Amino acid sequence: MIKRDKNKEAEYLARLAEDVPEFVSYEEFDDLIYIDYDRLGSYIIKLIGSSNKDDLIILKKTFKHLNSLYKIGNDLVLNILEVCIFEVLITNKYGYLVSEKLMSKSMYQYFISKFPLEKNKDSWNTKEYYSEEEYQKILKLLNDKKD
Repeated sequence: MIKRDKNKEAEYLARLAEDVPEFVSYEEFDDLIYIDYDRLGSYIIKLIGSSNKDDLIILKKTFKHLNSLYKIGNDLVLNILEVCIFEVLITNKYGYLVSEKLMSKSMYQYFISKFPLEKNKDSWNTKEYYSEEEYQKILKLLNDKKD
């Protein structure tokens, strides 16, 4: 069980509002950490699917915020990232690639340790599902980048 700390939660939400004000104006903000970060996960998926240049800038800002949050590294933060962000990212066709590109190296390593690509191939939304050929290309890209 994760120990809840309302003061820390308020601090993290205030940082989110400051770091990504576009999200706060896009979504109704409830000041409830798990609900708001869950909505942020959905917002990230919307941004990943966009070709709008402004949305891509917001996506980078969002990951910059998540990287700074990850550095805190307490159980509450890690649980929020796992439950609200990582679990959503694995449902998107480009979730792993975007994560590798925009997460800090240590956060990405943590992400794939919790949600290995090979074990989560079946997590994609049906309409976003990878063909076997696409899946193998992604694995090759990820393995090539490790060199």
